[in-house]
Amino acid sequence: MASVVDIPCEPKARYLGSPIRTTQFNSHELSRGLLLETVNGDQGADTGNADLRRRIKVVARRLFAERGIRDVTIREIAREAGQKNLGVVGYYFGNKEGLVSELLVDAAALIEARRNAHLDRLEAEGGPRSVHQAVEALVLPSVQFSAGDEG
Repeated sequence: MASVVDIPCEPKARYLGSPIRTTQFNSHELSRGLLLETVNGDQGADTGNADLRRRIKVVARRLFAERGIRDVTIREIAREAGQKNLGVVGYYFGNKEGLVSELLVDAAALIEARRNAHLDRLEAEGGPRSVHQAVEALVLPSVQFSAGDEG
């Protein structure tokens, strides 16, 4: 049975002061990648916008990992992403908090998809056969998440 997860998502117009809304997704939707399309707001967006959003997120993850979230400005992120318009992060994510929130949601969705794939493999093999295998399926996807993952 799929469990329901409340995930806060930022409306596209958050920079205009729109309130944060919460959308419910079940674990099946998370594991099948439906969450990323909905949360990212890329449905119907042209490829250039989706690529720019992705590039901003990749740059932000790298800078946050190197220096910490507090020590990185959204202007630095925009500049490192090759943007002359330093307000681009605000346009797509509202503010740094919105960007961090989306990065966390993307990572959680990727980890959940991997966890479900691992459990599906175990079930196909007639398992999990031990508590160790079950715990491994729950923990490994989080432990194996790395800077190379772009959710």
